[in-house]
Amino acid sequence: MLKKVLITLFVIGIVVESINLLIFHNDGSANALVQSSEFYEIDPRFREFYQGLGGEPVLGRGISPKFYDDLGREYQYVVSALLVYDHKAPEGQRFRLASIGQELNIEEPAQPAPEDPTILFRNGHYIYGPFVQVFNDFGGPAVVGEPLADPIYDPARGITIQYFENLGFYRKENDSNTGVQLLYYGVWKCGSSCSYVPQNIEGNVDLYLNNEIGFEKTADDLPKKITGHQLTEVQKGSDGLYEQVFENLVLVADPLIPGKITLRPLTTILGYTHDPLQKPVSDPKSYFFPVRNGWGYQVRDVIIDTIEPYGGLDFTGFPISEMKEKKAGLMEQCFENVCIEYSPYAIFNKIRLEPLGREYYSRFYGTSDEARVFIPLILKNITKTQNNPVTTISTSQSSNDDLSIYTWTSQTLISSKDQQIIGIGVYQEGVPVPNVKVKVFVKMPDGKLADYSPKETKQDGRTFLALDPIDALNGTRIVYQACIIEDQKESGCTEEDFLIWGN
Repeated sequence: MLKKVLITLFVIGIVVESINLLIFHNDGSANALVQSSEFYEIDPRFREFYQGLGGEPVLGRGISPKFYDDLGREYQYVVSALLVYDHKAPEGQRFRLASIGQELNIEEPAQPAPEDPTILFRNGHYIYGPFVQVFNDFGGPAVVGEPLADPIYDPARGITIQYFENLGFYRKENDSNTGVQLLYYGVWKCGSSCSYVPQNIEGNVDLYLNNEIGFEKTADDLPKKITGHQLTEVQKGSDGLYEQVFENLVLVADPLIPGKITLRPLTTILGYTHDPLQKPVSDPKSYFFPVRNGWGYQVRDVIIDTIEPYGGLDFTGFPISEMKEKKAGLMEQCFENVCIEYSPYAIFNKIRLEPLGREYYSRFYGTSDEARVFIPLILKNITKTQNNPVTTISTSQSSNDDLSIYTWTSQTLISSKDQQIIGIGVYQEGVPVPNVKVKVFVKMPDGKLADYSPKETKQDGRTFLALDPIDALNGTRIVYQACIIEDQKESGCTEEDFLIWGN
């Protein structure tokens, strides 16, 4: 468990002036953020502590009265934090901020420390450049706590977010007026017990960005032959629902119903027509699904056997057509959420889902250029086999004879003026492997593939590659691949990307 660090008033007192200059000034007052008038005066117990951290312009106003726990500790919620007074703690350590961030259950694998000494790296995560000064001015981990994850970019709100144990930071891109602001940790933790409703939703704690509502688990439960390649990260759609687009389907979730993941009805959205309803027929190789008044569609057993492990009709939705010939040797049947192709004469892969997700992506996300297709920014473990490398999204150890290759970047969001550093680590059962040759391939915005040969891995199993600044528009994803080289051939490979932003 990450340690909980107590703060001292001495540390707080020396940073107040800097914090007030850097943290949010929305009209100079938290009043500019509210719809509800349900505020509370800061209790005298916390007043000096609260003002020492910057007071209302920094933490927001009080949204609860002071209250106690069974041990006699005192608490009060403010918009961005939970103030704590522990009378049993040592003198000078009695005031602190509660570790609300730990309750978010954010789980992100720690990365190896970068060699670049200018990067602030703590607890296995680097701190986003624009957040570094605020982190230090607050007093570092003594006040803010340790980072729980790398920075996250939320394209729906146009902000970069980073979660820490006690506070959360966010910054609106290309906005120098407001600077770094605090996430509404206090609002999130207090929930319905506090009647405060922020008007400015940018600071809301949004766990969808961390896949905590189940997108990641749902995607892991569906094999790639079902979903196809992932095309986007989790983001909010125009209807307020969160979605993640794959080649063959689109996962969707309602923020008001955490944990429930369904599929978008792509055939309806994309304008597919419904076949006329049919009367049931006796067919030992199919099952009749009634839709209305005893009329419906036949679905063949081979289709039912394919979709049953993933929830059957809960997964596909009801059929909207009969099985019909699409072309010679290829049959097709569409459901509310997916369309399925059936090749009765094929030896392998008789069943496959059609790429409706890519059609949805092209229609609603614009370009389908590969340079803009999303590849998850998480560590990938590459297990070598005698034939072809197998890519798995995992951080588990491989077998005794296997090497694992990991990559990371100094910045997940980088401008066209800055130099990107790619780190590569090679391990065997968690032990660094030195003197390994690697090669890095980078797909440039013009579609050309650049290849690089960094130095062999050092004793710590790592090596680094410095890329020249890449001239590209904001939002362009740069995909890169790192491969182990054995006998002058590429062996295990891993693929990642980073985003051009901040131009």
